[in-house]
Amino acid sequence: MLSLRNTLKKAVRQKINVKKPVLPGIIISTLPKSGSVYLANYIARGLRIKNSPDHTFHGYFPNYYPIQAKIAEIAKGDILRQEHFDANALTLALLPRYTDRMVLHLRDPRQATLSWVHHAMQYAKDYPFVENSAVRQQNYTIHLQPNDIFQWSLERQIDWHIETHLVSACQWLNRWHEYLFETKNLPFQILVTDHEMLRQDEYALAQKILEYYEIDLSLFEGATIARTPEHHFRIGSKDEWRTVFTQKQKARCRDIIGLKLLEDFGWE
Repeated sequence: MLSLRNTLKKAVRQKINVKKPVLPGIIISTLPKSGSVYLANYIARGLRIKNSPDHTFHGYFPNYYPIQAKIAEIAKGDILRQEHFDANALTLALLPRYTDRMVLHLRDPRQATLSWVHHAMQYAKDYPFVENSAVRQQNYTIHLQPNDIFQWSLERQIDWHIETHLVSACQWLNRWHEYLFETKNLPFQILVTDHEMLRQDEYALAQKILEYYEIDLSLFEGATIARTPEHHFRIGSKDEWRTVFTQKQKARCRDIIGLKLLEDFGWE
C-alpha cells in the first residue's frame, strides 16, 4: 500500500512539473471591424496565452508605427497581439528582425465600413460629446467626426464614412496589396484570413492559424466567447451593405475600392 501511495505521489509531482511548451508569439494585423478583438480573444484563451493589452504600434488608423521594444517582447513567445498596423516601410523593415510570420485578417471594406458606422454610433453613446473635447470624434482614427453627425440621417452618415473611413481603409488595403502581390522575395510570411472564415467556423480558422504557426493543435482547448458588442462582435451578414447602401453609395464604394482590390482579395 505504501509503495502504491509513493507511486501515485510521484506521478502527481511529475504531472505538476510538466511545463507547457513556449509557443510562438502571434502577431495579427486586422482591418477595423473584421471581428478583430473576438478573434484575438478566442485564440489566446484557447491556447492559454496572454492576449497583450499593450500597444505594439502607435498612431491612428490608417497610419501606425512600430514600438520596437514591444515587438521584441512578443517575439519571446506565449503572447498574442492584435493591431491595425499598416504595411509602411518602417514596419516592413522592422518586423522581420523579430518574427518570420504574421497574420493579416481582412474583410470586404464595404461591410467593414457599414460596421464602422454602427461602431461610431455606439461609441458616441458610451462617450458622449463634451464641449471643447475631441475624444468622441477622434475614435482612434485620423478622421474627426462633425459634432452634429448623429443628428444626420443614416444615409448622410454613411456618405461621410464612405468619404473618410472607406478611403482610409482602401489606403491601408492597397499598402498590404502592394506588399503581397507586387513584392518579390518577401522577407517574412503572411497568412491572409478574412471575416467570413471567422463567421462561418471560428474553430477551423483558429486551427488554420495554429498550423501556420506550427503549434500543436492538441494544445488548443477551444474557448467559449459570446458574440456580443463587449467582444466587438456585431451580428451582420456578409453582404448587409447591399441592402443598406443606396445605388449611388454602392457605385461610389466601387470607385474608391477599385477592381484590383475587389478581384485580388475575392470581394464581388
